[in-house]
Amino acid sequence: MSKLEQERALPGVRGSKSWHMGPVGTAGNRQLSPSLTGTDSTDPWPLSYSQTVSSRDGTRLFAVGTKRRGELVSYDTRSKQFVPILSGISAFDVTFSADGQWAAYISYPEGTLWRSRADGMERLQLTYPPMQVFLPFISPDGKRVAFGTFQGEVYVVNIDGSELQKIATAFSLAANWSPDGNRIIMIHMAGTESKEQIFNFRTGQLSVVPSSQGFGGGQWVGPDEFVAAWRGTRALRVLNLNTNTWSELVPEAVNWAHSLDYKYLYYTTGGTEPVPCASASPTEKSSFSPV
Repeated sequence: MSKLEQERALPGVRGSKSWHMGPVGTAGNRQLSPSLTGTDSTDPWPLSYSQTVSSRDGTRLFAVGTKRRGELVSYDTRSKQFVPILSGISAFDVTFSADGQWAAYISYPEGTLWRSRADGMERLQLTYPPMQVFLPFISPDGKRVAFGTFQGEVYVVNIDGSELQKIATAFSLAANWSPDGNRIIMIHMAGTESKEQIFNFRTGQLSVVPSSQGFGGGQWVGPDEFVAAWRGTRALRVLNLNTNTWSELVPEAVNWAHSLDYKYLYYTTGGTEPVPCASASPTEKSSFSPV
């Protein structure tokens, strides 16, 4: 198992607060200084302000300025510690290409998509405001990135930033590439009802997976198989698309994801003492073991 597969990237948010003062303007009109209103062009991360109060003599205005930041870290199984990755950039939802050469992530707090080398070099912004995105996933060949937006749309963009393509609208999310890179599975929400749908790049068609009503969290585990969770339970089930039959895989799981090479399925059990587990063959229950 590669180091990237042994590590889990987790976002950490740190808030820093500072005090700023602005003079009272002419004719008694209070005016905030440029630094207080967050319009300072030298600061790419404008502050947000709260708890404003005036001084006793009425000539000053005080406020708490908060700059939201995050730090991208991973858990090193050797040292058993969280360590910064990608130079500890302020980001979340990081994903790596199958060959370990590229990374894609969402900047925090802007919510824009970026790509870089796995060492943090060659950074390139792929999306821009007002679009806010989440859950990126690099294609198996490392050439494209799928991601969702807060408007419920799913897009695909080349890793060099070209050819942005919308493949789903209306409350779709959690795009996941098939091993051959020709299909993407995703969740479609209609109110409280969920179902799985697949976009086929060969045909350009988006179709609902039969008998998938009530399922969510689809992850490919083979050329024509994926796992998903049944609504209201913690059981993971496998759907064989050739036979259109479901079978139970794991009776209880909270989080799950396949490895970069699709050879393993990782999941975490529930309960008061959750256990991370893995399988070398997702279709055989006996192969699951703690990691």
